[in-house]
Amino acid sequence: MRTATAGEMSVMARFSPLKWILVFTLIGAFLGCSDSTPLEHTQARQKVSLSGTFLTESPDEINFPVKVLFAIDCSLSMGMTADGAMVGSDPNFLRIAAVRNFIEEYNSNENVSFEIMLWSNDVFSRTRNGDGDYGFTKDPDELNRVLDGVYNDTLTDYIGTLDTIRTDIQNDIDRTEDSDNLVRTKYIVAFFSDGVSNDGSGLQDDDDIWDQVEDMYNYAIDEGVGSFAFHTFLLLSGFDDTTAGQTALGLATTTLTGMSERGNGQFRTMENAEAIDFISIIDMRLTVEYNIKYLVAFNYNVQRGLE
Repeated sequence: MRTATAGEMSVMARFSPLKWILVFTLIGAFLGCSDSTPLEHTQARQKVSLSGTFLTESPDEINFPVKVLFAIDCSLSMGMTADGAMVGSDPNFLRIAAVRNFIEEYNSNENVSFEIMLWSNDVFSRTRNGDGDYGFTKDPDELNRVLDGVYNDTLTDYIGTLDTIRTDIQNDIDRTEDSDNLVRTKYIVAFFSDGVSNDGSGLQDDDDIWDQVEDMYNYAIDEGVGSFAFHTFLLLSGFDDTTAGQTALGLATTTLTGMSERGNGQFRTMENAEAIDFISIIDMRLTVEYNIKYLVAFNYNVQRGLE
């Protein structure tokens, strides 16, 4: 057995046991891992946090218009004289009283305005705005002019009434001088009836009715209004328990439900005229969503370089 020379022992003495372990480990890794997968590249990652102030327009300087359109069925089935007595689903015009109550509740709010349409075989009366055009108003005299002139007559033309609603809403949107204000505007339609559609030639096609509502909704949204809701209400007291009565109820329910679904609204039934109430049902709130268009970042730690 060969004995290490003094020089070799001097070199070995300069390495601690830990250093020898590291040397042998590196040698073993080099000899035994020639077929291993190459090391993967890594990316340096950093975290950044931002804080700041989100500024919106002052609510004291902008408006949030809410425009409510009541389209009230005044067909003959609502009330008529038979054998010297008033009969029908609402012979005492309690639906008109419900509209008055709603207006009295909200007309004190400067951002709320109303349009009233009375319809049967056509729209025979509706409100005018301050310029004399058909549309929305806050004027109590104009609102009462239409409500005081109510009467029941003839049939229930859904399609003709929807066409008039679309025309007035479109004109109102087109007349809006401040286009930026449309994003804060909410349109609400309350379509009230007690029966199936009928313009004198028979039932009107549901697809035609639904297309009218859907086109109306799409137009309003495409023009950038903040919200549009088409609610439908069905008075049930005009439907009896006969087969014909229940069939008619099913038809009216299908039509009005489809209208509300395509108009982003709700369908509600009311058992009788005494139960008519719009205040507890119609939601007047408007939710506004803000989009961030610009982001400005400052680095307060940067130091000016030498020139």
